[in-house]
Amino acid sequence: MSVTEARPANYDRIVGAEGWQFISRIDGIDEKNAAAIRLSEAELVHWARTLEFRAAWCARRGAAYHFMVAPNKASVYGEFLPPGLAPSPDRDLCALTRHLAANSDAVLLDPRPALLDEKPKRDVYFRGDEHWNSIGAFIAYTQLMREVTKTVAAPILAEAELKATEKPFMGGLEALAESPEPERIKGLAIKQARSKEIFVNKRDGRGKVQVFAHEDASLPRAVVLRDSFGSFMLPFLIESFSRVVVVSSRAVLLDLVRSEKPDVVIHELCERYLDAVPDDIRAKPFRTMCDIDAADLPARAG
Repeated sequence: MSVTEARPANYDRIVGAEGWQFISRIDGIDEKNAAAIRLSEAELVHWARTLEFRAAWCARRGAAYHFMVAPNKASVYGEFLPPGLAPSPDRDLCALTRHLAANSDAVLLDPRPALLDEKPKRDVYFRGDEHWNSIGAFIAYTQLMREVTKTVAAPILAEAELKATEKPFMGGLEALAESPEPERIKGLAIKQARSKEIFVNKRDGRGKVQVFAHEDASLPRAVVLRDSFGSFMLPFLIESFSRVVVVSSRAVLLDLVRSEKPDVVIHELCERYLDAVPDDIRAKPFRTMCDIDAADLPARAG
C-alpha cells in the first residue's frame, strides 16, 4: 500500500489496499474528505435555499426537480484508503444532508446506502478510476427513478433488461502508474436500445449538449444537468424518457428548462463539487455556455 504518487497530470492518485485507487490533489478533494475544507453554516443555508428555489421554480413550470449527489469513491470504499485518510463524518455531503433534514423540505438524493449494500456482492466503482462503473451507475439510476416515478409515470429499467459485460478497462488513475495495466471489469449494458442520440455539439467538456429521442414519444421529457459521473447513468436514463436534453453543467440552466418545458429536471453533481455554492441566477445562460440557442435544438431525428 502506498500513499500519493505524483505524476505529470492535473491530479494524482492514492493507491490503497487490494488495488483500490483514489483521486488526489484536485479540487481540494483531500482536504474536503478530511473536512479541513467544508461548507460554513451560511453556505449550508444557501444550498438549502437554492434547492428549494429550484424545486419551486421548476414546479411552477410543470416540472419535477431532482438533485442527486454522486459520492466520492472514498465515501463508498474508504476502508481501502491508507490509515488516517478515512473520510470525515463532517465532510460537506454529510453536513448538507444533516442540515436539509433539520431545516428544509429540499430533497438530496444520496445513493450511498444502495451502493454500500451492493458492494459486498460486486464492485460498484472502478478500482483504477475515480468513477462508479456501469453497475454503480445502474444502482444510482434505479434510486433516482424510484424518486422520479413518485410524481411522473416513467418506466424503470429492470436488471433483467440488461446484459452482463466483461472487458479490459484502463482507468484514469491506473494510467498514472509507471507501467499501467488495464483491469478486467464486469458491467451492465442495454440489451435492446430504444433511444438514440440525435444531436451533440462537441465531443466532451463543460457545455457539451446531447439530445436523445426515444421511439416511444408518449414517455415524459427530461432535462439532465450532469458531470462526468452522470455520463455513466445516461445509457439507462435515456431509456426512461421520450426526449432527454443533457448538458455538462454544474448549474441549473433556467433558460434551457424554460425552452424545453420538460416533465423532469435531473441534476447530478459529484460530491467534491458541493463546496461551490450555486448561483443559478448569475450562471452563464445556455447559449453562452453551449454556443447554441435552446430553441435551435432538434425536435426529432433527422
